[in-house]
Amino acid sequence: MKQPKSVMFSILFVLAMSVRALADTGHEHKEGDPTKLGKVHFPISCSAASQKKFDVGLAMLHSFWYAKSDRAFAELAAADPGCAMADWGVAMSRFHQIWEAPPPDDLKAGVAAMAAGGPRARRPSGSETTSKRSASITTSPTRSIT
Repeated sequence: MKQPKSVMFSILFVLAMSVRALADTGHEHKEGDPTKLGKVHFPISCSAASQKKFDVGLAMLHSFWYAKSDRAFAELAAADPGCAMADWGVAMSRFHQIWEAPPPDDLKAGVAAMAAGGPRARRPSGSETTSKRSASITTSPTRSIT
């Protein structure tokens, strides 16, 4: 019995899309200029130079460049130890709420980043305080994240 062309085409299409989906197992973007991701601005109480680096890290985070945003925020925390929002960025870079629940190691790293940010914080703005509280709830090892 002959298969109609449309059925064969459908089968081939599904197979092709399955192979493509399996090939794209990571969420890391290996190429591209993070400064061309668009404009993101979240006012923080750090220096002007740190604000620029924070905004680039935040743009990477919002573009799901988790590993790159993690590195950017960690570098910012090292360069400006008083910028607690850099630690917030590290914690949020470890929380991939769209893709999966964070593994225990990422939860521990997030909690450590939040703990590091507390003592280093300058007087945070209202939005920083709210964001840090939100991240601490999100990365709490005693909470179930589903």
